[in-house]
Amino acid sequence: MKGLFYDFFVWSAGSDREILDRTGRSEHVKHAGYGGLVLVPAVLGLFSMMYAVSTLTDKPFVYIGAGIVWACIVFTFDRFIVSTFRKSDSARKDLFSFLFLSRLLFSIGIGVLVSHP
Repeated sequence: MKGLFYDFFVWSAGSDREILDRTGRSEHVKHAGYGGLVLVPAVLGLFSMMYAVSTLTDKPFVYIGAGIVWACIVFTFDRFIVSTFRKSDSARKDLFSFLFLSRLLFSIGIGVLVSHP
């Protein structure tokens, strides 16, 4: 189960490998899944930015570079939000926390940018 992709996904989720190694298999799968969910908006952002910039210029290095930069920004921001989110005692506190609301606004913004290049 543990390989290069697994390590990357767990790192993307911001999970602590030392703690994760002391847990069951279901926790490993869950945290690797969180990392995959961090990667999806970055990949979508990569292609949407490449397409958007390609409508402005015919130079591949410009639109590929812009796509990579945008994907890195999306990935870094989303990874930070996921890795710093901590569950509180009540769902109400979680729903109105700064991190949850910032991730929600970020997701809405990414959705608009991806759907309307």
